[in-house]
Amino acid sequence: MNDTILLVDDNKMYANWMQSLFASYFIPFHYVESSIEALQEIKQKLTTYTIVVSDITMEHPGAGLTMCWKMRRLGFRGIIWIVSTGFDNRLVFWFSKLTLRFIGVSGIIRKKELREIGIWEVHWLQKTNNIPERLLSLSQRQSIPNWNKKR
Repeated sequence: MNDTILLVDDNKMYANWMQSLFASYFIPFHYVESSIEALQEIKQKLTTYTIVVSDITMEHPGAGLTMCWKMRRLGFRGIIWIVSTGFDNRLVFWFSKLTLRFIGVSGIIRKKELREIGIWEVHWLQKTNNIPERLLSLSQRQSIPNWNKKR
């Protein structure tokens, strides 16, 4: 793996905010808008990506979760972070923290924090030792550079 992030989100506003964060750390990333495109990318370049950051709802509700499960079945051993507005509900957030690890999700990120205050924070579901040092700081709470709520 070469410390590249695969970003999967059909909402360009959120994708732009996340791309801004990755660029501020000089972290290479590739952006796709659907789980179908992401699965094709993983099939072709299985060892290229260290982290996949994905929305849940794209082509249909749960598309991102199905994609995560399929990526693991394809042999993807990297880190998967799910970003969703669904985690804004406390009950959903805590239930998700208990269940998503079973399909291979490593961490979750609340879109509400991105949208309302420009904060990125990974809530880890599983301990991992395979995150490269260069990407470790990306997993900690921080402000989005050049964040603007009106984008």
